[in-house]
Amino acid sequence: SEGFGSTLVESNTKIAAFTGWDNGAPIAYTADTKTDIRKTTKFNNHVWLPASNDTYLTVSGINALGCTDLKLTFDITGNLYAVGSSFNINILKITFDGTNFPVESKILSKDDGYYDNYYNVTVELNGKTGLASSVLTFSSSSTDNTLGIRIDNIKLEGVK
Repeated sequence: SEGFGSTLVESNTKIAAFTGWDNGAPIAYTADTKTDIRKTTKFNNHVWLPASNDTYLTVSGINALGCTDLKLTFDITGNLYAVGSSFNINILKITFDGTNFPVESKILSKDDGYYDNYYNVTVELNGKTGLASSVLTFSSSSTDNTLGIRIDNIKLEGVK
């Protein structure tokens, strides 16, 4: 699991410069130059995929060797600061060991309280068996991500 550390960042911190990971080597974290770790008055450390950019976070070196019935859970919300703002969480793309997995269709809106709350997502990684060095990627496109996406509390579980 990854919750992006217990020591809060003092300012927005690029993925390459962030050192507060819950997991160390051999797990590695890479991203485009726009994605970062940030906190807000409402949320502790989380990944920020900014709007109007092609963005990604990749977590590699995950030891899931022989694990089946894999399930990914994470918290998500958007930058829903304006009254009436909303987005469908299925604009976030999930790739695990080269296979794309859909995120459910769910509209989050400020009016429904998602400005300052996360929605918990579960993605079943059906048909995949983990590898000794599995790779998980979260991504969004500049055309789909018009508000910015916050991701936190990533957890990958399976049966060994």
